[in-house]
Amino acid sequence: MSLLFIAPPASASGTYRPTLIRSGSKGKIDTTKYITGKKIFTGATPLEAHPQTTQITAPKLKALQAALPQAVTRAINLNDMAGKLTTIQMEALEYYIAIRFRIVLTPEKS
Repeated sequence: MSLLFIAPPASASGTYRPTLIRSGSKGKIDTTKYITGKKIFTGATPLEAHPQTTQITAPKLKALQAALPQAVTRAINLNDMAGKLTTIQMEALEYYIAIRFRIVLTPEKS
């Protein structure tokens, strides 16, 4: 006759409920705008010349570049995008940076 030992189920101190990683923003995130901004930021979107937007985008890009963490500024130069972004692309880029790095331009900086 063989003996069969059954181990009792392992018990923990409580149930584990994984939590979602929440963004720093309140409310819903516009995923289309976020993904568009991320693609622009990482260089995955080819940019065309838009010289008519240079005066609008250049100061914003300079302020965003100065506000980014130093480790990021070594890899990304936003100033190179001046004159290459449409106003919609600029808004998407600002949105991505606001969510990802929690950097929002105030009216004085833009």
